[in-house]
Amino acid sequence: MKKYRIAVGGFSFEANTFSSVVVYEETFRRVWECLGDDMLTRAPQGGVETGGAISVLQTCDDVEILPLIDVAAGAGGRIAQSTYLHYQRILLERLDMAGPVDAVFLALHGAAIAQEEADVDGALIMAVRQRIGPETPLVVTLDLHGTIKPRMMTGADVIIGYEHYPHEDVFETGQRAARLLIRQLRGEIKPCMAALKLPMLVACQNQGTRIGGPMTELYALARDLEAQENMLSASYFTVQHGIDHPSTCLSVVAISDDDPALADHAAHTMADFLWQNRHRFLVDTVEPEQAIALGLETGAAPVVLSEASDTVGGGAFGDSATMLEALLNHAPDATGCLLITDPQTVEEADRIGVGNSFEAQIGNKLSPGYGSPVKAKAEVIALTDGTFSYESGWLSDMPSSMGRTAHLKVGNLDVVLCSEPTYENAAEQFQSLGIDPWQRKFVVVRNPMNFQKYYATAPLRLHLDTAGPTTCAINETDWTRLRRPIFPLDDGFTPEFTNLRS
Repeated sequence: MKKYRIAVGGFSFEANTFSSVVVYEETFRRVWECLGDDMLTRAPQGGVETGGAISVLQTCDDVEILPLIDVAAGAGGRIAQSTYLHYQRILLERLDMAGPVDAVFLALHGAAIAQEEADVDGALIMAVRQRIGPETPLVVTLDLHGTIKPRMMTGADVIIGYEHYPHEDVFETGQRAARLLIRQLRGEIKPCMAALKLPMLVACQNQGTRIGGPMTELYALARDLEAQENMLSASYFTVQHGIDHPSTCLSVVAISDDDPALADHAAHTMADFLWQNRHRFLVDTVEPEQAIALGLETGAAPVVLSEASDTVGGGAFGDSATMLEALLNHAPDATGCLLITDPQTVEEADRIGVGNSFEAQIGNKLSPGYGSPVKAKAEVIALTDGTFSYESGWLSDMPSSMGRTAHLKVGNLDVVLCSEPTYENAAEQFQSLGIDPWQRKFVVVRNPMNFQKYYATAPLRLHLDTAGPTTCAINETDWTRLRRPIFPLDDGFTPEFTNLRS
């Protein structure tokens, strides 16, 4: 029996050109680094795309899996050029060492940028394509917030995105892509892709695929399209909107079985839906002082304040002290909890020791352009190594670390200061310090979407209007390279859907 030799690799990073965070190898090693044969056991347990693919390929008697590398660093400003070249070299060297392959599976993000490469994903796809030749199948998975660029369409046979936001189907996306790859290798299908770019940007707050609204409806529409005969996949990419680049805009990708007209029709159907519903993606925000006043008027707790302008999952440091200052000034008697990245103040707390107090200057040191540190008296309640595990989502049961962490009491507020920025999912960081946010009046979160599920029954949830690199105020962002016209900066124009079909 013929054995199909399939190489499996991954490289994931989400850039934000408004963020000053530069990501190096140590961040990849801390977040997710899995090399060679280690992928065969770790990846299927890690909830990642390569794990999903491997779980499918391991059930196929006619497949030999050739593991390359799988690395991820979450989000930030840009990847250090040396770090990008380091992992690119390892990926390609391992592919070369594998010898002739029958197919390649690549798990990418779609929004990766290095210091000297604005299209890391496209560059990796084309580098792999050059090595495997034009006829060898190359299947790529992308984050729902990826940006489709011409090199991706030129180099890949199949591009499939996550179906859900929050990203709870990462593993399943790898499985779906691997099944298509196997069918393609066996000659059962001939994938035909169509891709359209839309002159649109949308913030994340109204992109939930399980909470009602336009994205929930788009999810259902895409599944209906996939149910049609000879349709293989329908993906939508709502883009990382914190990238100031001419290519930044929404896109859709439809894949049929050797039917270009069907794929093109499906892509236009999704694009039309997005454009017609563009105003439903706009986000209502409130100023911090107003949000606090509304919270104080609400008898029940917790009142959840989303400062998504400083989202670690979107590339920010998570070091804003804006809401700390606002709560101290406008609700001094209220309880609350906040998570702030501030390694310098953590070091001070370490020197002071548990049970002692000091005059702290908290936050806004890593991204000072968005505010100043808040001066306040702080008592050191606890000091930890910052380790915790995620409880749900694609990171479920995976250990993580905030680095050295200090729990401070500032007035009536529980302030968790961490040394390393971490992705927020539910309340895992607070809970690791014994803090129950459901027992606080105010809870400040730094993500636009995940909190909406965890705090679904909270009496009041508000999106804040604050400054930061991941702001939802797209109209107020200092764009210099974005291609115009584009919604919501512009409206009332006839959109042009740019065809990227390879």
